[in-house]
Amino acid sequence: MDSYQRAIAYLDQLQLNSADYKIIGFILLWMACNQNFKDRDENCEQDKFQGYFKEKASTFLNEHAECAKASFVGLTRGSQPRNDVINQRSGKKVKLLEQNGNLTAASLAKVLYTIRCNLFHGEKDLLYNNEDRDLVGWGYDVLLGVFVPELAREDSDVSTRN
Repeated sequence: MDSYQRAIAYLDQLQLNSADYKIIGFILLWMACNQNFKDRDENCEQDKFQGYFKEKASTFLNEHAECAKASFVGLTRGSQPRNDVINQRSGKKVKLLEQNGNLTAASLAKVLYTIRCNLFHGEKDLLYNNEDRDLVGWGYDVLLGVFVPELAREDSDVSTRN
């Protein structure tokens, strides 16, 4: 059993509602992912993650890019459709799509890494802010689809939304 399967096996033992399951799932999958990319040659953690993610994401993008884009845009910030995440440290917007409208492994990795940083170091309000909860849940669905596609669940917005 690899680190991703162990994370999901542990998660499945917890008695969590769907939103909490995805939040804890994001954290556990990130930890499993970190275990797999930590020894890469790139200098910083973000570069290590992006390099590792690009190697793993091609099948997911080929099969689910449109669903991932649609489910991300379906999330809202206020009353507006979402097209980016804001790095809570720098205030910079990190866009999901490239200028040509394509979803690439690089742009997806940057968004996921920003969600991770905001969750671990920023001020994500997972207790009272449904938009934050939904965004982390979307990140969980993507991580699951990329790293553990055989365990992706029927309720995954990223892999089942048409």
